[in-house]
Amino acid sequence: MLNISCTYCRAPINLSDGDLAQAVHGAEGKRPKSTPVTCPNCRRTNKVPFDRVRQAYRLAGSPPPEEATPAAEGEAAV
Repeated sequence: MLNISCTYCRAPINLSDGDLAQAVHGAEGKRPKSTPVTCPNCRRTNKVPFDRVRQAYRLAGSPPPEEATPAAEGEAAV
């Protein structure tokens, strides 16, 4: 979970683990500098640094993307 505040109205914005996973997996193959996040209070779009989103995703205990996970020797890759 990532807690930030809106840069316009200072309302709290909470990104769940699912939102973080969607942002990280949606950026595969790209190197974004920021992720757009819409404030639920004022509906304005805030830029959140992608490094901060990726760090929160890792700290949440979420598994890395499947490409980075090596397959076990005895198992066939699907």
